[in-house]
Amino acid sequence: MNSFSNSEMQHFMSNQHFMSNTANVQGKSANSREEGVSFRNDSVSSSRFFVESCEEDTCEGCSAPNKAQLPPHWLRKHFPTVPTTMEMLNIDAAPAEEMWLVTTDFQTRGHGQVGTSWESDCGENLMFTFVFRPKDVRATEQFYLSEIACLAVAQTLDEYVENVSVKWPNDVYVGEKKICGMLLNHQLKGAMVESTMVGIGINVNQSQFVSDAPNPISLQQLLGHRIDTEEVLERFVHHFETLYMWWIRGEKTRLTNLYQQRLFRREGQHLYLDSATGEVFSATIEQVAPTGLLTLRDSAGALRTFDFKAVQFQLDTP
Repeated sequence: MNSFSNSEMQHFMSNQHFMSNTANVQGKSANSREEGVSFRNDSVSSSRFFVESCEEDTCEGCSAPNKAQLPPHWLRKHFPTVPTTMEMLNIDAAPAEEMWLVTTDFQTRGHGQVGTSWESDCGENLMFTFVFRPKDVRATEQFYLSEIACLAVAQTLDEYVENVSVKWPNDVYVGEKKICGMLLNHQLKGAMVESTMVGIGINVNQSQFVSDAPNPISLQQLLGHRIDTEEVLERFVHHFETLYMWWIRGEKTRLTNLYQQRLFRREGQHLYLDSATGEVFSATIEQVAPTGLLTLRDSAGALRTFDFKAVQFQLDTP
């Protein structure tokens, strides 16, 4: 069984002071994994994994069976209820070789970027965070890890639905609807990324959304039937492992090209909002740099480059 030693667990769980970047997500079906890859159904058993804040169990009875068949180096713990899955892991304690994974049925403080709330009924969606130590990723290259995570979600959803795209920097869409969101948090050591935490939420079985989120969608709404969240998790891990191996083999251009091909509204003129000036303008996507900066070409032919949160996609006509 995959398990943590007491000393590992104390280091893993004791300190929850880290920068929190979170996720919001949703998800097509089945594809077999490559033969010869060893998978097993293990979960972390140590009670030291639990923290005080999880005693407010508002989702009792929904706990997942942990039946996803994960690679041996993915060590998993499932909580019925947590504030957020990112708060259950310590990025400073990321292991050298393993992927440490937390899943939950319900988050009491689930959120997305810039503090937006994330609506998710208990036990209906896939919410998880994992932490690991990326191999040979420079600080200036950390956006490649976002590309890998986004593409892994997109390829997972390809198994269920069509028209899946990645909305820069790291949301996943089906058509014009948001089905997934994620946050990444990186711990740097000098010029290198020492550890990375990835928080993801995928809307799988949510039947309706009542919050003021503008455009959410779920797999259940798209397909008309429920999907096993454990199946979705298993497939995500498979795709993430495959894409991460591209990085290990130095296939940076392959990753970037695939990410660029997947971009939401990749073709044609679309509306954007400059967050600094409030200007709404029409532009096409020129490129996303390895650093993650987005370059747009406006209707006058001028190139404009934006950092994260400096520009917003406009879904409605002004």
